[in-house]
Amino acid sequence: MRAYLIDEIPTPDIEKAREYLSTHAELSAIEGLFWLEVPQGLLNGIHLEHTQCQPYCIAIEVGAHFVKFELLLRSRVNHRCSCSRYADEKQREFVIAFAEDLIKDLSLRT
Repeated sequence: MRAYLIDEIPTPDIEKAREYLSTHAELSAIEGLFWLEVPQGLLNGIHLEHTQCQPYCIAIEVGAHFVKFELLLRSRVNHRCSCSRYADEKQREFVIAFAEDLIKDLSLRT
């Protein structure tokens, strides 16, 4: 899996990250997993063709001392569709900018 990983985060900062993600992303049914919706304007190709599979999101996993941003765009409504694809350059920039904002906004120590 391709991912953007922020690790060696102290426990108090992990708790701040969880709170931030609860506000800026959607909590999944799986503990420690959040969904970040990719803006419509960043979708292209098969993602635009598969309107029935929208919205597309990336998974964010929060562990004991890390936050991992997967770089795979997935459908939130159809997990078995072939439209799941790795992020292109602009989509990766969106994910990394979100991750960097999290670090900056919370003054995370890494």
